[in-house]
Amino acid sequence: MSSMSGHPNELAAYRNSPAEIARTRDLLAIVPKNLSSVLDVGARDGHFSRLLTEHFESVTALDLTMPQLDFDRVRPVQGDVTKLQFPDDNFDVAFCAEVLEHVPALQKACSEIERVARHAVMIGVPFSLIAMAVRSTQPRVLAVPLWEANEPTDFPVFRGEVD
Repeated sequence: MSSMSGHPNELAAYRNSPAEIARTRDLLAIVPKNLSSVLDVGARDGHFSRLLTEHFESVTALDLTMPQLDFDRVRPVQGDVTKLQFPDDNFDVAFCAEVLEHVPALQKACSEIERVARHAVMIGVPFSLIAMAVRSTQPRVLAVPLWEANEPTDFPVFRGEVD
């Protein structure tokens, strides 16, 4: 969210915009179901962390600075996506939305995210008009929904189960 200064009123307006509501709905629609743990990379204010508690027993909310969160079943953690301090396959799912476009060491970040995910990796990048799902070369699934951040797109949005 490079256009967001982080001011709470601006962030609230952004989160309540029709495009952001649709993007959030689309991301949550393809979250793998019936698994227990998820890592929310770039948790910031815990927006997605809180929503992910509807699908997972435990959510670990990671950000560069310690997330100031107090949600049931959400554990805030300070960390760097390029040097994750978790064992291999520690989480059922790794979820990363609106983060990787800000990370200079993109390949390292992606490798680390995949390393800690046991079943699936979900990555959302908000600056493309293309919507698709991509299967990882590893046994895990790499679901990559891409969308236009500021306006609706004529491209279809991926909706459905990713196996």
